[in-house]
Amino acid sequence: MLLLLLAAGLSAGPRTWAHGDMHEQILNATKEVEKNPRDPELYLKRAELERHHREWDAAHADLARAEALTNQWPILHLARARLFLDAEWFENTKLAADRFLVHEPNNAEAYAIRARARMKLGERLAAAQDFSRAITNTARPAPELYLERAQAQVAEGGAHLAEAFHMNYEIHHGGNSLNNVANLHVAMAIRNTQFFEVLLPDAAQKYGLAKDIEIGKDGYVQAPVGPGLGAQIDFDLIKRKTVAVLA
Repeated sequence: MLLLLLAAGLSAGPRTWAHGDMHEQILNATKEVEKNPRDPELYLKRAELERHHREWDAAHADLARAEALTNQWPILHLARARLFLDAEWFENTKLAADRFLVHEPNNAEAYAIRARARMKLGERLAAAQDFSRAITNTARPAPELYLERAQAQVAEGGAHLAEAFHMNYEIHHGGNSLNNVANLHVAMAIRNTQFFEVLLPDAAQKYGLAKDIEIGKDGYVQAPVGPGLGAQIDFDLIKRKTVAVLA
């Protein structure tokens, strides 16, 4: 029963505790530990209390004690993930959440925890994906999950924001041949884009490349595969058209 209550507490999110009340609860938990020093659930219970009291080192130590008393207890990874997130140890948060998800790959709380850590680490797209997993694996997702996912998608911007609304992100003509080559590479790296814009008359929009982008008979274009952008700049044309060289 205690383990179930602790698991529920982990998924319920942060709560507000009175300082005096929390201190008393930690003292009572310590008395329980002293009576039953071989019970890992009691160390987990005290660790949760210490986490809420922002006693990071004490909570971490109690989780280690609990782990030493049991061989396989996946909830300890989840408890560590919550602790590390609260303590702002974000890389460790990801690692602990990863370990827990090996045992429970559909756990919404673990995905939400990892998503929040990823947001702090600037991994916004991965965070949005984890928020989506949290939402999918929750019977009644909290509104905050949708809001946090939207924030991650907006922060990532561009094509990812369009994707969040199930829309394509189409790229405009680059204005010149070399820009178009760069645009084509970008378009091929985005899964929610389908078109390559061609301005007419086509020949009037091409200049400066020995080999420009051409539309195939099938209606598709192919990106160059050489080093860098793969573009073959027509340096002879540039030399012939040079008016002056500025020092």
